Amino acid sequence: MPYSSYLELLQKIQSAEEFTRWIGKDAVGESSSPIGLLLLGALRNLGRGLTFDDLEECTAIGEETHRQFFHIFIAYDENSLNPEYVRMSETAEEYHGHRHEYEVGGLSGAGYSTDGTNVILWRCEHNLKQANIGFKDTHPARTYNVSVNHRRQILHSTRGHPGRWNDKTLAMFDEFLCGIHDNKILQDVRFELLSWSGAVGELAIVKKKYQGAWGLVDNGYHRWACTRLKRLPR
Repeated sequence: MPYSSYLELLQKIQSAEEFTRWIGKDAVGESSSPIGLLLLGALRNLGRGLTFDDLEECTAIGEETHRQFFHIFIAYDENSLNPEYVRMSETAEEYHGHRHEYEVGGLSGAGYSTDGTNVILWRCEHNLKQANIGFKDTHPARTYNVSVNHRRQILHSTRGHPGRWNDKTLAMFDEFLCGIHDNKILQDVRFELLSWSGAVGELAIVKKKYQGAWGLVDNGYHRWACTRLKRLPR
């Protein structure tokens, strides 16, 4: 994370009610633990998997303080940061900003790439291991179906599901993919593809108009055209 982004995030949490206990002094007049270090600790835990005991050694702030801050930070992330930064496109205008790189690569109409993403489930209960170990993994994990543009900006993510679920199952719980597939969103997107037209020996390249959005996935997904392309009359 760039330092400027860290400062921006720090400013946000300093003004959020959830973190009031770490701003100013405690009940006996002692200064609270530096919230900047607590934030760095939470990010280090998420990015590198450092334990709270490790963070205590790095910051001289008790592991229990790091633990309490971390859980509040995760809830704040879900309720405040996620809606602000992860925005699912629902109209052609919102979708347009994600199409440029795909258009340059000749993939007209595409605006996202989708795949399942696994996150290790540490200290998984024994009775839940079977459901959370997929055929590709040797450890329990939660899996998320994530859609991003070519600049790696997350456009949408499902909630966590058992690691054993495959991509086809995940897609059925994906509001973004199902919304496009069921013609509920992005049906105002228009684009053109080149195609052959005419009889053999008299073939010509013509432009054909299509309706709807589509993205890149691997062979593990349904053969949806959402990728469902709708041909429009000339």
